[in-house]
Amino acid sequence: MTLDELHSALDDALKAGEIGVPVSLRLHVQLAAADTDAVGLLSALMPLAERAFGSQPQRLMVRRCENADQLSVLFDYAGGQTCFVTAGKGCTKHSSLQLVLFGNHGVVRLEEGQLVEPESFRETGDAKRLRELIDQCVAGAEPIVIPRN
Repeated sequence: MTLDELHSALDDALKAGEIGVPVSLRLHVQLAAADTDAVGLLSALMPLAERAFGSQPQRLMVRRCENADQLSVLFDYAGGQTCFVTAGKGCTKHSSLQLVLFGNHGVVRLEEGQLVEPESFRETGDAKRLRELIDQCVAGAEPIVIPRN
């Protein structure tokens, strides 16, 4: 599965309206390649949340493994929505992705450990800013408000 296919599947689910209003998104990605940049991967996934919630996050909380092979980030949105993303690298033989989007009337699941094509995950222009925010949050060990440009 490519990132474009994932966007398409999520768009189809949202257009169908069967889940109602999206309230929580959970993404778990494990890539086989140890040289993957976890923050770059995270930046490639964030447009999925923006599509689901129609806005950008306002606050984030981060947990990062000491050896930086896994990164978990909780994003809070103005409407009360949350997005929890775990991005890992180098700990598995096959890259996989799990997505669960909860709405107020149903759930969309792509969580059978779908095989993903790592090369389809392109870092976005927001990766540098996201990296700075994550480093700031890790250093302070507390949630931070995301400043608006």
